[in-house]
Amino acid sequence: MFKDPTVMSEEEIRMAREFEKKEEAFLEEREKLKKALEAELRKLQASIIQGMEQFDERLHKLFQQKIRIQMVLHEDELKILHLSRSLLIEREVGMKLQQVNNLLQEKKVAKVSQKVALNE
Repeated sequence: MFKDPTVMSEEEIRMAREFEKKEEAFLEEREKLKKALEAELRKLQASIIQGMEQFDERLHKLFQQKIRIQMVLHEDELKILHLSRSLLIEREVGMKLQQVNNLLQEKKVAKVSQKVALNE
């Protein structure tokens, strides 16, 4: 597409040099822009990585908190079960004591009845 410089007129040579200068300036500007965009890309990638690390750290802390809360809840449930068991045992002991007292009362009444029957 380009002509041989020996057959080009002065105007064409001047225009060709201007074109080459503009092309060189354009290529330099394009390279600067490319480097700036690459730097911005690296900066954004670092920011994303930092955000991911912060998210992971926060998630880990929340998981640890969840574990601690579950542990406390299970401890409380265990305490409730122990108290319920103690109440049940206490009720059973109370019922057996009542049965023993009733049987004792019946035996006392039977003993008094036998004494009265023997005395007659």
